[in-house]
Amino acid sequence: MPTANNKSFRLNYEVEGSGPPLLLLHDVSGSIYSWVDAGYIEPLSEHFQVIVPDLRGHGKSDKPDTAESYVLPLLVEDMIAVLDDLEIQAAHVVGYSIGGRIALGFAKYVPERLLSLTVGGTGHEKPPPQIFDRWINALRGGPEMFVSQIESGLGKMILEPRRSRELANHAPALVAMLEATKRMKDVGVGEALTKLMIPAMLFCGTEDALHSQASATAKLIPGSLFLSLPGADHFNCMDRRELILPYLRSFLLSTLKNEAA
Repeated sequence: MPTANNKSFRLNYEVEGSGPPLLLLHDVSGSIYSWVDAGYIEPLSEHFQVIVPDLRGHGKSDKPDTAESYVLPLLVEDMIAVLDDLEIQAAHVVGYSIGGRIALGFAKYVPERLLSLTVGGTGHEKPPPQIFDRWINALRGGPEMFVSQIESGLGKMILEPRRSRELANHAPALVAMLEATKRMKDVGVGEALTKLMIPAMLFCGTEDALHSQASATAKLIPGSLFLSLPGADHFNCMDRRELILPYLRSFLLSTLKNEAA
């Protein structure tokens, strides 16, 4: 697997397909395989060069244990390091949950590196801290407790191989990322979104605590689309591929037609 470096941090990534570059950013406790297992890579790689990194703290990327290592500018820098490693000037960027916050960070720090923006399961504002507290407390008890808490919320066991990957996570790194996300402020992202002049789409499950925030963020971006997924919550939203993928593919392909026009 190829790797990129942001100063001392090593970032693992994979590339599939050919065409315009498409960067996919996973959620907290996920990895490259979040997109693979959910079935997004193959259909998207038919038209795009799909770039899938492990965020820092995840998968085979480096895993610092301090919250200061997961502030938004650094997370955006990581993704720029991946694009630079591939000599890509600008990409379509799709992110879910913390991956969505990183995608929104592109609009603030490096808007010139965006061809289009797709964000799921989050908005730009500081999230309610209580959303994170129970997950942080569970992770401090180890990955087993974290997985047990997720399964309790889902009402069923997480299927393999995802369950084994969740159990293999480095809990201190995930705690650090969640602590940093809990403290994360707008830092001017909202204002940057009002000036964004590229195609944008946001989506969120109706049972996700961040649904209203995601909807409000979509309204800041001129001409953006918002997809509301009935009955989906934060943890099962990306599993609704039959709902998300047709809209996502249609949106991304429409950006290519606009570029060709």
